[in-house]
Amino acid sequence: MIMEDEWTAEGIYPEDNWSLSPRDSKDQETWVRNECARLAPRWDDPSTAQALVEDTLNSVFPLADAAGTLATMVHWPLSVPVSSRIRVILATGEPYAPEEWRQAGFDIDEYPGAEMGPGLKCLATRDEEIHRVLYHLSTAVFAFTAPSGSVLVIVESGERRVFEMTLAQMPLILSNLRVTQPNGEPFVSEAVPGITRSDADEWELSSNA
Repeated sequence: MIMEDEWTAEGIYPEDNWSLSPRDSKDQETWVRNECARLAPRWDDPSTAQALVEDTLNSVFPLADAAGTLATMVHWPLSVPVSSRIRVILATGEPYAPEEWRQAGFDIDEYPGAEMGPGLKCLATRDEEIHRVLYHLSTAVFAFTAPSGSVLVIVESGERRVFEMTLAQMPLILSNLRVTQPNGEPFVSEAVPGITRSDADEWELSSNA
């Protein structure tokens, strides 16, 4: 069983339109209050935005405190308080094979640009009615696998434009994100056969160019 307290995620440097949640629930009230005050100048209508921002920030705490979670962030790319949610989690059990991601409704591609190594980029959308409102929910999963376990970076939003703006920021996040294992060694993912390329594959391609 993977214990997240023995793993760390570092190198996450959100800009001022990102909120990085603390993992300890005792910090929730202070963090929400401080984040609401910090973000207030961003909004076109701060008075109506306040309650929405509070609800969003409070909603991430059960996720940030959940087993296997290394980091939880909220991205606010617009001048209205609509957001994407980003989670870095440890996945237990056998990693999904590419075909299993496809069967779950995801389009998959390689993702070669992460600090952790080669991975999969898995995208899916679905329509879901919540409280009689129809939402177009978008999800991206960046999946990285090694013998010691799997790390998933999950992006979720109910607003397509916001989701796409967050995806545009993910190369910066993933190029800096470092995960350290309990033994102090960095987590380094392996290539997925038939999908992602290893360093040896890259060398062979460049040599034959």
